[in-house]
Amino acid sequence: MRYLGHLLKISCSDHATRYVGSTLTFMDAKKSKQWEPGASLPEERLETLKTLHDAGIRTLASFEPVVDPAESLRIMERTLQDNSVDHYKVGKLNNYKGLDKDHDWQGFLREAIAMLRPAGKQIYIKKCLYELAPDVRLREDEVDPERWIARA
Repeated sequence: MRYLGHLLKISCSDHATRYVGSTLTFMDAKKSKQWEPGASLPEERLETLKTLHDAGIRTLASFEPVVDPAESLRIMERTLQDNSVDHYKVGKLNNYKGLDKDHDWQGFLREAIAMLRPAGKQIYIKKCLYELAPDVRLREDEVDPERWIARA
C-alpha cells in the first residue's frame, strides 16, 4: 500500500488500457511468508486490489503458481464477493519438488471456471494447466496468450 497513491495517479490517467495486478497465492499469511518472503501479505494485496478497483482502475489477479488449489479457490471466491478483480490469470505450480503431482488439476480448473464465468470476468488459463484438464471445455479467449500482452 506504500505506493498506492502513485498507482492511482498513473492508472487514473489512462484506465482504458492499464491494469494493476497482484499475484495471489495464499490466504494464509504464514504460508505466504514461507513461499514469498518479503512480499506483501495476502490481506494487504487483496485490500489494495479492492481500493484500486473501487477507484475505477481495472485490476488483474495472477493465480500462478497455484500451489494449493483449495487456497486459490478461496481467494477467487473472496475477490468475487468483494468485486475487486476484473481479470484472472491462472496457472499451476510446475515441477517444484513434485508438489504439483498430487493435485486434481482438472477438478481445480473445473471449479475455477464454474466460479469465474458466471461472474462475467475475463479469464486466461495458462497452457500448463489446461493441458492437464482435457475434459474441461475452455473458450478460445480463455487460452489466448496474445490477449494478455501489454502493448504501448
